[in-house]
Amino acid sequence: MIDRSRESWIPALVAALLAPVLHAARFGYAVGFSDQDEFLPWLLHRLDPSLLATDWYVGVQESGFNVRSGFVALLEPMASAVGIEPAVATLYGLAWLILGLAVYDLMLGVTRSPASAVAGTVAALVVLPRWTVGGNALTSSMLVPSMVAWSLAMAALSLHVRGRAVTSGLLLGATAWIQPLVAFAVGLPVLIAGLVRASAAPSAGKAILREGVRVAAPAVLVVLPIAVEVLVSRTAP
Repeated sequence: MIDRSRESWIPALVAALLAPVLHAARFGYAVGFSDQDEFLPWLLHRLDPSLLATDWYVGVQESGFNVRSGFVALLEPMASAVGIEPAVATLYGLAWLILGLAVYDLMLGVTRSPASAVAGTVAALVVLPRWTVGGNALTSSMLVPSMVAWSLAMAALSLHVRGRAVTSGLLLGATAWIQPLVAFAVGLPVLIAGLVRASAAPSAGKAILREGVRVAAPAVLVVLPIAVEVLVSRTAP
């Protein structure tokens, strides 16, 4: 297996920067409508409580913790500092950068060739992103919570392959704050793969327990506040 830590960052950056440029050329870039309708009105209200103060949907979101709370909390400080559209574009660019680097790293582990890894990254993120089971694509032509979640989840998967299970678990926990289903979709196979690998160890019982703790405990630690908040909100009068 190659030592990817010694590989040049230049091909990785080429892949991470080339993929979004080609994706934008193919699919364009959009802001302010469609899937963003579920979080932009709430974000507007949080930045200026006088806006949409009587809107029913915003009122429901404002009434308690919901599936978009983590995403809006991530976006709100940037939007407060530079405005909504620049903040949306910045987070979109960061998601692309993380996603591109993570996919390149995974491709490099498979192909052993930087050039092939660049080509594979572009193919995965530009040529094939719409050919997915159930339409659950890694990328989008606009900022949506699922794309941010997939960028974190793919980074977690890349780190797990490198043997950095604890950091991977922390990132999967952070993913759950943005999109719980994405965290589950990546985290469960990662956990199962780790447990299967540990079962082949000489002391299988201890190895399985150790692997389970290394992978699951960091994620659970990060996700715990969500569970507490949901529990409190459901038991509140």
